Amino acid sequence: MKVRFNKFKRRAQIASFVLGALLVVCFIILFFNSESIELSQQDKIYLRQFLNDWQISVIPQEVHKSFESEFNFISAIQDRVLSNVTGQQVPHAFFGNVRYYYQSRQGICYDRAVLLEKFLLLYHFPFRHVYLYFGDKMNPSLSDFFKTNLKSHAALEVKTLKGWMSIGTNANWLGVGGSQKLLDFYDLRRELVATKGVPRLQKTPSIGTPFWKVPGYQYAIIYGVYSRHGDFFTEDTINGGRSLFTGQRHFLPDYNLRMLLYNFKR
Repeated sequence: MKVRFNKFKRRAQIASFVLGALLVVCFIILFFNSESIELSQQDKIYLRQFLNDWQISVIPQEVHKSFESEFNFISAIQDRVLSNVTGQQVPHAFFGNVRYYYQSRQGICYDRAVLLEKFLLLYHFPFRHVYLYFGDKMNPSLSDFFKTNLKSHAALEVKTLKGWMSIGTNANWLGVGGSQKLLDFYDLRRELVATKGVPRLQKTPSIGTPFWKVPGYQYAIIYGVYSRHGDFFTEDTINGGRSLFTGQRHFLPDYNLRMLLYNFKR
């Protein structure tokens, strides 16, 4: 009996060791595959060229004087990006390449999202990337995320002096509701449900079509996911070349680990 107990104990120890090793390997892969949006010197040159073309010369210290100055700056940048970067999907290899956006003036929601994020980085705003997806039913479930032909949308939230505010990437609305209440995408979803798709916003869209018009205003939210197919971050200028898979397509989603943690705070 004692011999059998010792064998069982050894097997349990081996199983625990293997499980622990697998968890460590998974954590290493998760950590080193985490992507980030960073500014290269080339990015800064073309971001400033955009600003020069748009005749926006405000400095970061002036932008962050008050919530009103932050709102006005974000609104101005959003209007210019949505008016100038339009038209068609660009090759994934150019995702986040500010020079390409400046020269081509092409891009869709996730291109505009990452370009806005780079402007926010230049002006020292914290932000978090938002992946929205829509299911077959009124209330999308987690399983819908893994379906083929998934309808999705890329957007972002910015942290202002008053808190987190959602930013439109297909239309130039901003997440500020009645009484100057800031709306993140969870707050916006509640507002859309309560108003049957006609949210009460301080800045209503005058450019583009809001994402909630098509396919609807019931959506699921994931912070930190940039794509499901591991094909967006293929240039060293985007993330500094630190990912395990930089320069090649792979099966893991493109994500930012720090932003993923926001999903556990809801």
